[in-house]
Amino acid sequence: MGAVHSKRTTCRLCGGDGFDVAFRLQPTPPANAYVGRDELNAAEPGYPLDLYVCRSCHHAQLLDIVDPEVLFRHYAYVSGTSPVMVKHLQDMCETVRARCLNKAPFVVEIGSNDGTLLQAFIDKGVKALGVEPAENLAAAANTAGRPTRADFFNADTAKAVRAEHGPAHIICANNVLAHIDALGDVFAGIKALMAADGLCAFEVSYLVDVIEHGLFDTIYHEHVSYHSVGPMIPFLARAGLELFAAERIPTQGGSIRFFVQHKGGPYKADGSVEQRLATEAALGLGTLAPFEALAGRIAASSAALRTKLATVKANGARVGGYGAPAKITTLMHHFELSADDVEFLAEDNPLKVGLYTPGKHVPIVGTTSLTDSPPGYVVVFAWNFARSIIARHRKFVENGGRFIVPLPALLDVGAENIDQYLASTAN
Repeated sequence: MGAVHSKRTTCRLCGGDGFDVAFRLQPTPPANAYVGRDELNAAEPGYPLDLYVCRSCHHAQLLDIVDPEVLFRHYAYVSGTSPVMVKHLQDMCETVRARCLNKAPFVVEIGSNDGTLLQAFIDKGVKALGVEPAENLAAAANTAGRPTRADFFNADTAKAVRAEHGPAHIICANNVLAHIDALGDVFAGIKALMAADGLCAFEVSYLVDVIEHGLFDTIYHEHVSYHSVGPMIPFLARAGLELFAAERIPTQGGSIRFFVQHKGGPYKADGSVEQRLATEAALGLGTLAPFEALAGRIAASSAALRTKLATVKANGARVGGYGAPAKITTLMHHFELSADDVEFLAEDNPLKVGLYTPGKHVPIVGTTSLTDSPPGYVVVFAWNFARSIIARHRKFVENGGRFIVPLPALLDVGAENIDQYLASTAN
């Protein structure tokens, strides 16, 4: 392995070498680098977390790169532990099957995690294969009967898959293409693997939503790109591909699902690409103004949460948290929160229970902590699943507890407003 941290000097979409700094966040360790009790005294290097915008194509990205072998060969996020994500992936299966012209498709998923989406296709009698670099997740998926190749996806991997299985009629990628530095190699692989009548549906966090809703904590070292439609069109064209649809969806606080085919392929544009381009132009994504506004929102969100926690703790309340998602690393470091502010994190994912958060060392425990020794307040750090979490733990509120949802806007949910919150919130 080479150096763990390196600095990129060219845009990963257009190759340009001129950048503006959109804003700087506090340096952090890798967001998913949870530590065990025996590692609490070990050194945890922090790396710069600065967002840059390419002056040529306006693609927003990180230039500080952490070796993907460090980030992804063993991975703690598991799709199947979130009921919301399971339902979302089942719906995606139906959406892409309905669009695909081939009614007996071969499906390949890039970054297939534990195979939750693969299972949705398999349940419909569709042949599906995952390509997943995290060896622990690939092994678990294969054990569960979800065929998975333990590898990074690139042009060589794509050619090997095609030689063994034939062309793919559907290629999916969910919240993974934002993770990849060498995107040119990945899309060369997509072109090599995709059948002539095939489509690629990939979903990423949408830069428009990041800016409009202040979702700064989705910025961490695994996410090296923050995608919008404008820069993607010429990038795809250079790869011999074209974008024929771009759907906004609410997942992860606001995402976009790109639908791609071979240049001149059989799928007709539906007008959604032009709609997204108009939205991006109206927001001013070709300028730094939206990022300057976001920096102001980040400062306001930090002040709001820190003030809230200081107030409730001054009144004698204990404060816990719910969820230990990767985004908590960015939020806690930038907001300067620690285990003194949040004494534990309740977590659904058993792979994280018993560990501690990167750098801040907040202990991660099971969800029975909300009933065994309930605090007065629980901050929902997995805020994109806040409605589902609060609905499942309504008893905590009925017993006098309160939830704090920190983003997109600070909310305090208790017995007097839980029904209104659940009725008005979608996730």
